[in-house]
Amino acid sequence: MVINGTPVSTGTFLTGSGADDNAATSPFKGTLNNGPGYPGEDYVMGSAAGVDFPTDLKGATIVISVEPSPR
Repeated sequence: MVINGTPVSTGTFLTGSGADDNAATSPFKGTLNNGPGYPGEDYVMGSAAGVDFPTDLKGATIVISVEPSPR
């Protein structure tokens, strides 16, 4: 996403059937457990690049990219 000119990543993943690569380390995962068993972020808590969550995403630019993986 691009929020007020600041790009904020939703994480990286290799498959849609499991947790993303930062499910255990994401600052948005909460304090009780790791992130969900599927890719993505909910941005309910935490902050990234000077953007505090929760935030209003109406009108935000969403960018989806497919990138090669060296794995």
